Amino acid sequence: MTEREPDYTKCTLTELYDVRRSIDAKAFPERAKTVELLIRDREEVARREPQRVSIADEEGNVAAVKPGRGVSFGQGVAEIVSSLVFLGIVFFGFLDLENPNMRTFAAFAVFVSIAGIITGSFHLYNAFAARRFTQHDIVEPDKEPDPFARFIGKE
Repeated sequence: MTEREPDYTKCTLTELYDVRRSIDAKAFPERAKTVELLIRDREEVARREPQRVSIADEEGNVAAVKPGRGVSFGQGVAEIVSSLVFLGIVFFGFLDLENPNMRTFAAFAVFVSIAGIITGSFHLYNAFAARRFTQHDIVEPDKEPDPFARFIGKE
């Protein structure tokens, strides 16, 4: 009884590499030659065709890019400290609340400082939380279309 020839044409390039490593070329020279030719052909095709890379899981959920914990910690501390220092300089350094222009500046300083403390708190949360906020969500266009595309005529 003769052994049936394997059909290597259905193998992926990775599988062909495995076959090339495991085949006994002295015992099966024709098979080894066929595998080598298929590998060269598949490598040539792979060089010509752009590869589509997906970072989605099996359900189509796409990855989210999150800032590093160290970066978040540094930003959080810097924003909170600089906001408090700015507020302290404004109120204890040179503020004359009798002057109406200075009251407007003081209100602005309070607003900027509160905004800095809020964003700093957000960054500190991202530094220590188990489930951090994402910095960028990478989504497929058919899952979440860009709402702005409609306004610029791209939809």
